[in-house]
Amino acid sequence: MIDVGLGNPEDLTGRNLRGKLVLLEAAMAKDVYGQPTCGVAIERIGAIRDAGAAAIAHFPSAGTGCAIPLGIAQIPFTGPAKPVGIPNVSLPTRKRSSCASRSPTASGSPSE
Repeated sequence: MIDVGLGNPEDLTGRNLRGKLVLLEAAMAKDVYGQPTCGVAIERIGAIRDAGAAAIAHFPSAGTGCAIPLGIAQIPFTGPAKPVGIPNVSLPTRKRSSCASRSPTASGSPSE
């Protein structure tokens, strides 16, 4: 298991995700009008999937008030729906701390 925070490119650089369960903080995505909405950006999922992760557990960012399950969001009008292609599950934010404490990132080891 490895915690990649928001899953931005810099969060993934140098991380070995192959075969691991990835913990992902789901920041607000954009809706059709460009407004913030609860969801996980498909681009974040795609990068993690392409890095070989086995599955993703995503959590709403603290204080967003987002309910679970979180939807998968794609920026509108960017072409056909992109495939998720990896098992994923939404968990409550309160569960993140117990999962993250078991993650190599919690001990500061980005190479795990």
